[in-house]
Amino acid sequence: MQLFEQGKLDLTPGERLLRLGVRVVFLLDLIFIASLLGLLTYGLSHLEVFSSQGTKWFYLVQIVGVIGAIGTLVALLNALFSWKSKRKRIWGKLGATIMLLACLGVLWFSLAGKLLHFTSAY
Repeated sequence: MQLFEQGKLDLTPGERLLRLGVRVVFLLDLIFIASLLGLLTYGLSHLEVFSSQGTKWFYLVQIVGVIGAIGTLVALLNALFSWKSKRKRIWGKLGATIMLLACLGVLWFSLAGKLLHFTSAY
C-alpha cells in the first residue's frame, strides 16, 4: 500500500486555469515581499532611494503588490470550487485553502502596513 498515490490530476480546463492563476498570484506576492524588503535593505546604505530618486522603484513594487492583492480573488475562487468539487480529495481542498490563507495573509500585511498607498511621503 502506497501512502501517497501519484497520478495525473483529473482537472477541467477551468480548474487548470484557476490552479495556474493561484500559483501566479502566490509568486507575485512573494516577489512583492522580497522586492520590498530588498529595496528597504538597499536603502539603508543608499539613502537616496528614500528621496524622489527611488519613488519610481517603490511605485513599481506597489504595482506588483496591487496585482497580487486583486489576484487574491483568484485564490478565493479556486478554494470555493475546490470545496464544491466532488472529485477532489481532502488534500487538494486543504491545499487550496492554505494557498488562500497565504494570499489573505499577504493582503492583510499589505493593508495593515499601508504598503499599497501610492504616496512618496517617507
